[in-house]
Amino acid sequence: MRKLCLILLLALMAAGPARAQIYTLGSDAPHQRWRVLHTGGFKLVYPEDCDSLAREYAKSLESYRVALKGSLGMAPNEFYKRPMPAILRANTAVSNGMVTWAPRRMELYTTPESDNPESTPWIDQLAVHEGRHVAQMQAGRLNPLFNTGEIFVGQLMTGAVSALYPGPALLEGDAVVAETALSNAGRGRTADFLEYWHVALSQGRYRDYWQWRWGSQKRYTPDYYRAGYVLVAGMRTAYDPLFMNRYYHRIAWKQLPVLNLQKTVREGSGLKFKKAFQGIQEHFAGEWAKADSLRGPFVEGEDFTRRARLYDSYRGLTFLRGELYAIHAGIDRSTELVRLDSAGRAHVVRPFSGQTSRLSADENGFRLFWSEVTPSKHFDLLSYSRICYLDSLGKVHKLTCDGRRYNPVHAPDSARVATVRYYEDGRASVEVLDSYTGDVLDAVFAPDGLQPVELAWLDGRLYASGIVREGFGIWAVDGWNPVLAPAHSKINRLFARDGRIWFTSDRSGVNELHSLNPATGELLQHSCTRFGANEFAFSPGGSLYYSAPTSDGRVVRSLPAESLLSRPVTFGGYQDAIADALSAQEDLSLIDGSYEPGESKRYHKASPGNVRLHSWAPVYYDYNPIEQLSMETVAAPGDIGAMAMFQNDLGTSYGTIGVSLLAPADTLGAPDPASMTLPIFRPSLHAQYIWTSWGPIIEARVDYNEGNAHHSQFTSKNDGS
Repeated sequence: MRKLCLILLLALMAAGPARAQIYTLGSDAPHQRWRVLHTGGFKLVYPEDCDSLAREYAKSLESYRVALKGSLGMAPNEFYKRPMPAILRANTAVSNGMVTWAPRRMELYTTPESDNPESTPWIDQLAVHEGRHVAQMQAGRLNPLFNTGEIFVGQLMTGAVSALYPGPALLEGDAVVAETALSNAGRGRTADFLEYWHVALSQGRYRDYWQWRWGSQKRYTPDYYRAGYVLVAGMRTAYDPLFMNRYYHRIAWKQLPVLNLQKTVREGSGLKFKKAFQGIQEHFAGEWAKADSLRGPFVEGEDFTRRARLYDSYRGLTFLRGELYAIHAGIDRSTELVRLDSAGRAHVVRPFSGQTSRLSADENGFRLFWSEVTPSKHFDLLSYSRICYLDSLGKVHKLTCDGRRYNPVHAPDSARVATVRYYEDGRASVEVLDSYTGDVLDAVFAPDGLQPVELAWLDGRLYASGIVREGFGIWAVDGWNPVLAPAHSKINRLFARDGRIWFTSDRSGVNELHSLNPATGELLQHSCTRFGANEFAFSPGGSLYYSAPTSDGRVVRSLPAESLLSRPVTFGGYQDAIADALSAQEDLSLIDGSYEPGESKRYHKASPGNVRLHSWAPVYYDYNPIEQLSMETVAAPGDIGAMAMFQNDLGTSYGTIGVSLLAPADTLGAPDPASMTLPIFRPSLHAQYIWTSWGPIIEARVDYNEGNAHHSQFTSKNDGS
């Protein structure tokens, strides 16, 4: 009973923040109509004009559902009778996905990643990664103690258990392991994901796991996804292939596991946690050392920019009228557009958004182009990606204001700009715009299943890098004929020069500069660095500038043109030893792509059947969304009583009902403790309802018998003066 009381207390503590009680992503466009499609384990709710897209998501989610169980011991939604709601958010320009409880659902932002995406379709990446989260979050249902606690607090219990045990780092790390192991792609196979770890561990800069997990105010630390991946992948490949299975097994069968992570690590490795994680770091460093020894000899450039006191980075390098421009950001500075002088000093041109594409320079018009994500002024889940440019006077112009256009590249004649456009229904096209008015001059839709990413003009033709199920490739846009067959290696930062298409790829295990002759198919590798490089840009004089990772930041380096390699290579997926070992531990034959979804039907936002009572608590908490939004209050007292929370699938209709048993103490005059009266027994009913589907937010609130009457008096005092 003590353990049950303790876990209920933890769940109630998790209920304190309002966002944990009623988790919503905000409002959608009010005119949007919705449909619903049921599969074996999921309930897909999606905009009505996205039926084909929804069916592809249904196929992918069901294809991986059984395979996701292998190394974890739990399949998505296995321990729930009702299907898992999966909401397809097709009206936002942001690429994301999440799984949340209170109420439980998947939120899938369907716009594919446009800036340096993985070499796998966005649909499959979301299905595997978020599907793994759905499986993970069921752990509490296997434990009789936690399952009993759900009777008292509803879905708040699941949130409390996931925060108490796996935590964000382990949850995300294991999900990245899943996407890596169950495909030939995934972040664990890319050079970008663990690039900083590669640099740090190769230089002997080891850290304790918790330092990698929580970061530092002085030392740069990549996000906790990386720390979680290194821990899970390292345990599975260096010590115990069933590490996560054992971890969740302990949660399921130990009534209240304490130090579960440390004990599972010790059980699988025979070492204390700190010693085992040191061994994991040495394991990764050893594999990188083997791979590095096969790639040399290395040709490194000279530092062009100075090392900063704190970690900073340069990206988006491009030359305009002989001057080098870059996007600069760091630990102690926000994102800014800078111009680098001949001595490598950065001069701020203007503040810059953190959600932009690379820069594209128009030499004739003296303009810099980029795409930038812009939220709607009225609706949280509606956003755009507009094309912008900076003119010679330093003024920013919006070439387009609506739609979702990405990665602009100017034509040699300066009169046109080509962009990639993604539509809400899942289609994609390449558009050619007037570079001064934004008018659409031409549009070529991509074939089904092909996501164009970046563009390059060469000899009057447009070429596009793109993603299909087989990986990244390059196509001629007029006819969509492949000029570089797809493979599971990344391609980014396309540009044309000297009759060739140049790009960055991690096909060798790190990012290097390559070029392709589209007429002959000849592929050459031009750089060879130990830790990789990207953001390559040629100066007018022919020198190569690039951004290189170091333990102190991403610095700009320069390399004479005559130092470049011309090494013939073949384009294929990199065989990462640790990622391949993870795949060998899974049964890939369980991935079944034969599922065919049934028919969909209309989804009614206001239908009572779509509103779920998801959580409750034996305490009353006065939730005021306006105060929470304005930060007027950061905490509010609870009261003896009870409350329940409800919400529909879309998060457009939600509220609370409750009863409190004590009236607040009455205080007359000055807050003198001697004049305070004790709270009195006064049962009160409370109800609150919020509706966001009509544009204006409608809120209704009823408090019955609360007794909020106040006694005021005016006193005049004559002091005799």
